[in-house]
Amino acid sequence: MSVFQRTIGIYPIGSVVKLNNGYIARVLDQNEGIVRPVIQLLSDSDENELEDKAVINLMDNEEFHVIDCMEAVPVR
Repeated sequence: MSVFQRTIGIYPIGSVVKLNNGYIARVLDQNEGIVRPVIQLLSDSDENELEDKAVINLMDNEEFHVIDCMEAVPVR
């Protein structure tokens, strides 16, 4: 792992990512496990905006993982 990856992470803060369950989330913070950031859920798998925008630390949650980094995602 490079110094750049350790500093910035694979998913920089503010990145919008897609999870394995189809949900869309924003990266809020990095962890030592650079592929398991702290995220905030934005929309469900049908791209419907979530009322409860839960914050999840992926280091503490083995159920979810990032499968893609999105450029911009419309939220209904």
